[in-house]
Amino acid sequence: MPDYRLYFIGLDGQFRKAESIVAADDIDAIKAAREFADGSELELWEGDRKIIALGSDHPHILSPLAFSSSERPSSG
Repeated sequence: MPDYRLYFIGLDGQFRKAESIVAADDIDAIKAAREFADGSELELWEGDRKIIALGSDHPHILSPLAFSSSERPSSG
C-alpha cells in the first residue's frame, strides 16, 4: 500500500504539520484526507508526487486517478 502524507499549510504558506495516511490508492487517500479538513489549505502527497490541494474554493486535483470513472469530467 502506498504511504501518503497530508500537509497542513498555514496562512504564511509554510507547512504547519503533517499526517500520515495509508491507503490502497489515490481515491481512498483523497477520501481520508477530506476527513482531516479543518479549513486549512491541505496538500496530499505520495512520495514526491502531489496528488491534490484542498482548502480553497475548488480542489486542485493533480492525479488522473483522483476521479473514479463516473466522476471524470467530460472532455467536450
